[in-house]
Amino acid sequence: MDVGSIILSDNKLTGKLQPQLFESSSLSVLALSRNNFSGELPENIGSARAIMILMLSGNNFSGHIPVSLSKIYRQLLLDLSRNRLSGPVFAGNPLLAYINLSYNEFSGEIPVNFSIETQILSLGGNTFSGGLWR
Repeated sequence: MDVGSIILSDNKLTGKLQPQLFESSSLSVLALSRNNFSGELPENIGSARAIMILMLSGNNFSGHIPVSLSKIYRQLLLDLSRNRLSGPVFAGNPLLAYINLSYNEFSGEIPVNFSIETQILSLGGNTFSGGLWR
């Protein structure tokens, strides 16, 4: 299936996200928030290079944010809030204006390497420590 937008938020979908979903060359919007997905995000998530909006909040995803996500150059909005993600915080790409990683299990130093284009950064509800500016 090679569609431009998949919007299935606020359903009762379960299971893991299949890697095949991110093999699309035309998928620009993926909104699967507030379902019951679980497991780790697929390592090939960055293969969907046309994604501009990725909304996966309010599920039960765990593990780290795949490094491949930084390869999506056109991405403008990333919402991974209200999951169980941990590990290094994704700094985004040059065009990413909205990043919501709130209410996960991120810890350690607050990252300061976000793009100058980032206009909204939400990191509340994690367990960060240390200073904000260095």
